[in-house]
Amino acid sequence: MPTPSDDLQITNEGLQSLNEELHAVNEELHAVNEELTAKVEELTRLNDDLDNLIAATDIGTIFLDLTGRIRRFTPIAALSIAMSEADIGKRIFDLKLHLDYPTFDDDLRSVLAGGPPVEHEALCTGGLVMMVRMRPYRTGRSALAGAVLTFVDVTRLTAAERRLQVYINSLPHQVAVIDSTGTIQLINAAWARFAAENGGRPDLIGVGNNYLEACTTSSDGTAVARGVQAVLHGEAQAFNWEYPCHSPREFRWFLMSVAPVEGGIGGAVVSHINITERKQIEENLRLAASVFENSGEGIVITDAQERIVSVNRAFTETTGYLAEDVIGRTPRVFVSSRHDTAFYRTMWNELNSSGIWRGEVWNRRKDGKSFPAWLTISHVVDSEGRLCNHVAVFSDISDRKENERRLLEINAELEQFAYVASHDLREPLRMVTSYLGMIQRRIGTEIDENTKEYIAFAVDGARRMDNLILDLLDYSRIGRGSRRQKRFQVDSAIERTLFNLKVAIEESGTTVSMSGCDLIAETDEDDCLRVLQNLIANAIKYCPADRKPAISISCRRDGELIAVSVADNGIGIPENQFERIFRMFQRLHGREDFGGGTGIGLAICKKSAERMGGTITVTSVQGSGSTFTFTMPAAP
Repeated sequence: MPTPSDDLQITNEGLQSLNEELHAVNEELHAVNEELTAKVEELTRLNDDLDNLIAATDIGTIFLDLTGRIRRFTPIAALSIAMSEADIGKRIFDLKLHLDYPTFDDDLRSVLAGGPPVEHEALCTGGLVMMVRMRPYRTGRSALAGAVLTFVDVTRLTAAERRLQVYINSLPHQVAVIDSTGTIQLINAAWARFAAENGGRPDLIGVGNNYLEACTTSSDGTAVARGVQAVLHGEAQAFNWEYPCHSPREFRWFLMSVAPVEGGIGGAVVSHINITERKQIEENLRLAASVFENSGEGIVITDAQERIVSVNRAFTETTGYLAEDVIGRTPRVFVSSRHDTAFYRTMWNELNSSGIWRGEVWNRRKDGKSFPAWLTISHVVDSEGRLCNHVAVFSDISDRKENERRLLEINAELEQFAYVASHDLREPLRMVTSYLGMIQRRIGTEIDENTKEYIAFAVDGARRMDNLILDLLDYSRIGRGSRRQKRFQVDSAIERTLFNLKVAIEESGTTVSMSGCDLIAETDEDDCLRVLQNLIANAIKYCPADRKPAISISCRRDGELIAVSVADNGIGIPENQFERIFRMFQRLHGREDFGGGTGIGLAICKKSAERMGGTITVTSVQGSGSTFTFTMPAAP
C-alpha cells in the first residue's frame, strides 16, 4: 500500500500541475487585459477624434434616440434649437426652435418612425438660412436606433443661388439647367412664364422633372431626346433644333440649343430662343427672291457706285443680256442714244432729291434695237441713311405704245366722222325746218287744229334734233384741236361765263356768289369755260318753280390742282345716279321737263375736265341741291 510519502508526492505533483495551469490562465488574462486596454485606448482616441470633429465642424448635429431624446449635439446646433449640455436626455420636441419650420415636429416623428429622410431649407433667427436634414440613425445591424439632425448654414450659398437666379431671370430667352441624367435643376422666369402662357405642364418641365421625358411628348421628341443625350454623354459639343410653337394669337418659331456644362460638373444648359422675327425675315427674303426672279418686270440692282450687282430673269428676257454680260458694269451698257445728256441730268437730279424717279425711257437691247420702257428707279439706304443701292424696275411698253398709237388714230377718225356727220346732218335738217315754216305761213289759218299740231310736232322735233347735233358737234370738238395751255385767273373765267349766261340769269332771278376764286390756273381756258357754262346753266335750269336759283362758286388749292365747286339749291340728284349722269344721252327727267335737254351736257363736262388733267364729281341731297366739283392744274 502507498506510503504517506507517496501521497504527499502525488499531491505535490497535482498542485504543481494546477499552479502551471493557473500561471497559463494568468498569462492569458494578462494578454486579454492588454488587448482590452488597447481597445479602450483606441475607442478613447476615436471618441476624442469624433468629439474634436464634431466640435470643429460648422455643421450643427444632434443625435436622438427613438423617443426623440437628445443623446449628443454639437455646439453650433444651438443656433437652430435653444439647448445646452443640461438638455441632453431631454425630448427635442420640448425645446424652443429658432427656425421658421412649421412642420418640424411632424417631419421628425416621420423619420423616427422609419420614414424617408427629409431635407428642408428654413430661415433661422438672425437672417441665416439653414438646410435642415433629418436622417434615420441605424446600428451596425441596420436596426433603427433614432435619428441624426444636421443644420448647415447655406446663407452664402443661397445668396449665390439667388444671384444666379436673378441673372438667368434677366435673360429674355427660356433657360434651364439639367444634370447628367436629364433632371431639371434650375429654370429661369422666362421658362416658367412660357410654360404657363402656352399650356405647358409643370409636372414635366419644372425643377426636379426629367427633361428627356418631356421631350418625348412632342412629335419630334425622339430625335430631340437623342440630341440632348448626345450632349450629356459627351458625344456632341452642341445640339440645335428649330421648331414651330404657334400660339392661338401668333405664328412663332423657336431655336432649341443644348450645350454642355463646363468644368467636369456634367449636365447641360438648355435654351429656347424665339426666332420668329428671323424666320419672318428669312421668309420675306425667300418671297422677295421669288418675286425678284419671277417678276414680269425687269429688275436691275446696282451698288452705290452704280455697278450692277444683280438682274432678274425678266431683264434677260427683255433685253437679251445675260447676267454675266452686265454684272460689274454700269447701266450705260443698255442706254440708247435717243436721250441727250440733259435728260439724264434731270433724271438723276430728281432721283437724288426725292429718292425716286418714274418716267418713260428708250433703252437698247443686246441686238442693238431700241425699245420704249416705263422705268422706276429708287434709292435704297441703310439704317444710318447712307445710300447703298439703286433699284431699277422697268417694263417693255412697245405693245402699249403701238396700241396707244392705233387708238389715237381710231379716235381721230371717230371724231372726224362725228364732226362731219353732225355737220352734214344739219344741212338737210335746216331745209326741213325751213320748208315746214313755209308750209305754216302758206296755209295759215286754212288748216284744222290737228294738222297745225302735227306741223308743230315736226318743227319741235327738228329743233330738238338741231340742238342734239349742236351738242354732238361740241362734244366731238373737245380734244380735236391741240390744247391751248395758258395761265388765266379763275375768277375772270367765271365772270366771262356769267356774262355769256346773263339773259338766263336775269330772267330767272338767279343770285351768284363767289369765294376764294382769285387763283391762277394753267390749262386750256376754253375747257374750263365749257365746264363752268354747263354747270351754271344746269343749276338755273333744274331749280324748282317755287324758289329762285341760288348758285355758290368756291375755289381752293388742292396740292398741284385747283378745285372749283359749283353748288346750287336745285332739285338734287339721287345718290345711285351719281355715275350715270356723266354718260352720254342720260336724262333723269322727262323730255319736256325743265325745258328739255339732250343729256350730253355733263358728258361734255367730264370729257373737258379730264382733258385738262382733272376730274369731276358730284354730291347731292335730293330736294335741296347739288354740288359739282371739278379740278384743273394750278399754275406753279
